[in-house]
Amino acid sequence: MESLAKKIKLFQRYKNTRLFLVISIISFLYFLAIGTDIIPYIRGPAPYPPDWRWEYYFVNTLSRIWFPLLVMGSIFFLFTKITNFNKNNNENTLIYILILLNFLLQIALLYYSRSGMLVLFHRIINPDLNGYFTAALSIDSLSGFLQNFNKNVLSLSMHAQGHPPGAILFFWSINKIAYFLPSADFIFKIFPPHHPDVRSLWNMLLSYQKLGAIIAGFLIPFLSSITLIPLYYVSKYIYGKEAGINSIFLYSFIPSILLFIPINDVFLPLFSTISLVLFLKGINENNGILIFLGGLILSFGIFFSLSLLPLIFMFFILFILFFYQKKSLFNFIFISLGVKFLVGFLALPLLLFVFFKFNFIEVGITIISGQASSRAYSTWIFYNLYDFFIFSGIPVLIIFLIITKNVLINVINKRWRKIDNLFLAFTFMLFLLNFSGFIRAETARIWIPFVPFLVVIVAGYMTKSLYIPKYYFIFILFLQAMQILVMQEFWVTLW
Repeated sequence: MESLAKKIKLFQRYKNTRLFLVISIISFLYFLAIGTDIIPYIRGPAPYPPDWRWEYYFVNTLSRIWFPLLVMGSIFFLFTKITNFNKNNNENTLIYILILLNFLLQIALLYYSRSGMLVLFHRIINPDLNGYFTAALSIDSLSGFLQNFNKNVLSLSMHAQGHPPGAILFFWSINKIAYFLPSADFIFKIFPPHHPDVRSLWNMLLSYQKLGAIIAGFLIPFLSSITLIPLYYVSKYIYGKEAGINSIFLYSFIPSILLFIPINDVFLPLFSTISLVLFLKGINENNGILIFLGGLILSFGIFFSLSLLPLIFMFFILFILFFYQKKSLFNFIFISLGVKFLVGFLALPLLLFVFFKFNFIEVGITIISGQASSRAYSTWIFYNLYDFFIFSGIPVLIIFLIITKNVLINVINKRWRKIDNLFLAFTFMLFLLNFSGFIRAETARIWIPFVPFLVVIVAGYMTKSLYIPKYYFIFILFLQAMQILVMQEFWVTLW
């Protein structure tokens, strides 16, 4: 019996070694293709407009690569110390240290970029790169702004015209706080804009507005980093503590999360993960308050971006699956939980309408109609998914494909209990959205709120099914980190 177990273990190790060898070869070939630009189609179908293709623009910044390498090395080192944290039950300390390192990594990658760290503020104040900050400067009356938002939204700059007003009010709130803070002229001497177009925009701002831009510049990557907290609990709740830890380390090396700073999309996963944690706990504990809050948080996230709307389908599918598994088809208590989630979801739109005459549905229709795409449906059926998964990382993509293959085998063999609920709900939502044709764009950024669930599924599978040693997982993190550095060096994700 012991001999058989040993043979099974050796066979599993052989399979894992072969898998990681394949992942390594494919990853390095893709890195080579990025660097040489030998196949422009890996960047997208065609240049903008009307299609989309990430720009290839090489500027040698290797003299600055020491900073991101230093932070990445620190994260790898922290991962090797997980056992010590587990022994002392200091998982919270581990998460807090990783949050700090995640924040530093985002700053380090900006420093390593072709434009340097000061581009952080340029991307906030330039209406042609962001738009939210500019729109926030024009708000005289909050009630008037919200009441007339539907009339004005399509005339706003850049990203502001494609989203509800949550992000604009985010910057408006920061500027309001900055107005009451002490003067920070010494900060402006530390961060002088050198580029002429940045300098002209910077000099047009009032002192407190400059301070607001600086605060926002660092607050956005910080909010992105604290997503690790709810992400850990989502993964721990579904797959266990070890999977939770693996998930937050993997999330720290997702290209789309790190390469779109400081666009607000990078902290939208904070809403989607908190909402799912509350949803799962509410369902499991029959806690109406938690599930109400889960609906409210999801609604609040949609107030920032309509990109969170498809999560309604994912939550609905999860609810039906739990409903079926609990044999609660006629259980009034279970049904009432779904109703409470819906009430929580509708609470924010109702309050905004009552107090500010802000019609969420009307604004949503205006934005959706204004963003209608003329791009070819058939082309973007492939490129939507390609863009999303490539910016999630080649290793993550390959492992997700393996999970998909295993699920299909289980479906064919009718092994329903072996199919992961989160995988089913997430994949159905993603493919439904893709084949709807509603989105035909750079989904690497637009679908960022979905990335945490992909990470949880992949990390959960690697932890619970592959039984890989720690050094294998570090190697996956290394490949993810390499892809981030290569993309930052050769592709333009943000000007």
